[in-house]
Amino acid sequence: MIVWDRCRPVSGPVSKSVHGINLLLKTCCAGLAVLLLQSGLSAAEPMLVCDAPAFDFGCVLQTQTVQHTFILRNTGDAPVSIGRVHHTCGCTTSPPIRQTVPPGESEPLTVSYDLEGRRGAQRRAVYVFWNSPDGLPLQLMLTGRSVADIEVEPAGAYFVAVPPQGALERRVRIHDPAGSRPFHITGVTCADARFTTRVETGSEGRDYRLVVASAGPRATGEITASVAVQTDHPEHPVLAVPIYLRAQEADEQTDPENVRKSISKVSEE
Repeated sequence: MIVWDRCRPVSGPVSKSVHGINLLLKTCCAGLAVLLLQSGLSAAEPMLVCDAPAFDFGCVLQTQTVQHTFILRNTGDAPVSIGRVHHTCGCTTSPPIRQTVPPGESEPLTVSYDLEGRRGAQRRAVYVFWNSPDGLPLQLMLTGRSVADIEVEPAGAYFVAVPPQGALERRVRIHDPAGSRPFHITGVTCADARFTTRVETGSEGRDYRLVVASAGPRATGEITASVAVQTDHPEHPVLAVPIYLRAQEADEQTDPENVRKSISKVSEE
């Protein structure tokens, strides 16, 4: 019969194998713990998003202020810390917002855009600086068009480099792009008998075409004149529409810079 002594420590090849297995298990457990710790840290990150970061306000009168509220959301697992809101122009402002947005919560940011004195296409950016993992701010954008209550497009009737013979017409659109209030053209006057005028209605109370015609023949050279358009709009009783005509022979060259200066001069008169 063989009797094992349980109190005697195991030695020899078996002892070395057990020790190696224990060491391997400790190493694997330590590595797994590090991986789990790193995974937990990377998951706990803030994430600031805006589902609609761009807002197009359409056509708005240049005397008004546009206001829009962007909804900022933290879709991450750690709090969002907002450092500051940067406006690229003094024409945009916003009230203070929370500096900390917890995970799963949202924060409204209301931006006001003053269009006073601005004309044409508009584009303004607002940047929200936060504890972004990549260091980049969140960009918000306001776009649209700032218009007058009555627009004249183009600014005048321009006949550039036209032949001395033949009938010619130019159309000038007079309209209310924002639909702010109805108006009507009540009269048209041109003191220069070399031009005739008429009005075409596109949309009653809102959209008209001023047609300026030159019958010919015309002497070569420049002609400048003006059309006075009377309306029932209280703030625009008379609209001055300049006329510029330059007649020349087919082989004659045109200096674009001189034409630009002449049009600019007649438009300012």
